[in-house]
Amino acid sequence: RIGYNTIFRIWNEFNTKCYSIPIELRCIEVEPAMPVMNRIISEFKDCNFPNFEISATTSYEEGFKDADLIILVGSALKKANEPRSSLLEKNVLMFSYLAKYIPEKSKVLVVANPSNTLCYTVMKVSKRNPKNFFSLSRLDFQRANFALSKKLNISLSRISNLVVLGNHSPKMLPILKYACCDGKKLNVQELFSQSDVKKWCNEEFKEHVRYRNNNIEKLAGYSSTFSAASAILNQIKEIMGIKSCRVEENVWTVIGVYAGETLGKECYVSLPVHFDNGKYDIVFNEIELDSESLKEFNASIEEIIDEKNRADEILSKC
Repeated sequence: RIGYNTIFRIWNEFNTKCYSIPIELRCIEVEPAMPVMNRIISEFKDCNFPNFEISATTSYEEGFKDADLIILVGSALKKANEPRSSLLEKNVLMFSYLAKYIPEKSKVLVVANPSNTLCYTVMKVSKRNPKNFFSLSRLDFQRANFALSKKLNISLSRISNLVVLGNHSPKMLPILKYACCDGKKLNVQELFSQSDVKKWCNEEFKEHVRYRNNNIEKLAGYSSTFSAASAILNQIKEIMGIKSCRVEENVWTVIGVYAGETLGKECYVSLPVHFDNGKYDIVFNEIELDSESLKEFNASIEEIIDEKNRADEILSKC
């Protein structure tokens, strides 16, 4: 679902006068699903989008060849009540196989979960530059933005520099402290009553970001699709340095990046970054965590390291 929605979002976004970017989209699908994929391609051809080419294949080698950007969306699906560890093993094996076909200069965005660990897996097996790999955390960022805009009753376009740290799991750490409105830092203490600050910031806000996907699954029977596709598109533009009609400067976003130099750990972690023309600077050194937040952040990092170590065990047996 996410992959198909992403295709439409990419084409609709770049089929505007804001862009003049020729795009060749190669979709990789499993053999049983190729009839559906071919139907979608037929519809796209009938849309008459300019500057676009689309094709489909079942071959990683053919699909990845000379790619500027590879988006890894598909994975083994989580079954009801399936432990995260079981899902991890299936997907580490799958991603270790496809990693062998990743070109040297391609950038890679991992969407499939557990995204940080699978991003590490693909980087490790492919032996490519760690800084060319990213894991999606933009959706968590967008959920945090929505929660704050709703609470303050202000437009989403006015909010910036929210931070979501750690793993893409219920242990992620959303932080309001550095949020800005119209480029100016918000004073949370002034906006909320003293009692409301603790209850909303430390409870309701965090719960919304951490468990939003679980709540959507309960309502729909499956995880986020449209919002995930939107987050992927936004992250694509950041990674590839594609300027939109509305250009924002000196604004943070969040994305899963290699934390080796920042945290001294060989893993991928959601951190605040500043993108400029496809290049990024990690701005984690501008973040100060209080004792409680630091405790939560460390717990999230421990979860990532545990999964990363488990992935290494699985890879050692391949």
